[in-house]
Amino acid sequence: IILAGTVYVSSGSLKWLITFLSSFIIVFGMDPLKRFIAFTTDKVFFKAPIDYAEVLRVLSERISVEVELSSLTQELSSDITRLLKLHHAEVFVVNERGDLCREDVDTRSLSVCIPHDHALVRYLNSRQKTVERDGLERRIEDTKESAQRKDMEESLKTMQEVDASIMTLITARGKMNAVLALGRKMSGDAFSMEELRLFQVLGPQIGSAIEKAK
Repeated sequence: IILAGTVYVSSGSLKWLITFLSSFIIVFGMDPLKRFIAFTTDKVFFKAPIDYAEVLRVLSERISVEVELSSLTQELSSDITRLLKLHHAEVFVVNERGDLCREDVDTRSLSVCIPHDHALVRYLNSRQKTVERDGLERRIEDTKESAQRKDMEESLKTMQEVDASIMTLITARGKMNAVLALGRKMSGDAFSMEELRLFQVLGPQIGSAIEKAK
């Protein structure tokens, strides 16, 4: 527009008006345009920033409202999947035998329960924190001791079977009572430290809610 005003318009006042209008459009139109582009591309690439305060609010509210175990685990899985833009998320709850079982049956997994004496359960208990599949693969490569390597390989195989990129321990009164299994992000990005810290904050709340729901 500015170029057109310079080339074709001889009037100084009209050129000034065109320049002013162009500047106005640039200053006040860029932010809405950037928001529109971000919204549009997020539909395809899932790259829009996540409001973690909103995620925390929604999940905390869900934990405080749901009182039935099956409903709690299913709604938490649905909320986490949607808010963090994941392929899926699942809650494995510790049953009376100590096995990790999914309340919502899903054909993505090869089994509904992970036995209490499984290598992955032992590994989660020993680590007492989030286990990342990529990190576990690197640990396997660096581990020479055969028994330890075998346990980690068995753990990795089960994470692959349930399609979990991350498994984070949920505790209540110092004991594991659930595990949150998070699938891959729709964007293909790795999980951020902020997302890992989010579940460190929510973990005790989820654990307490599961205990009450049982």
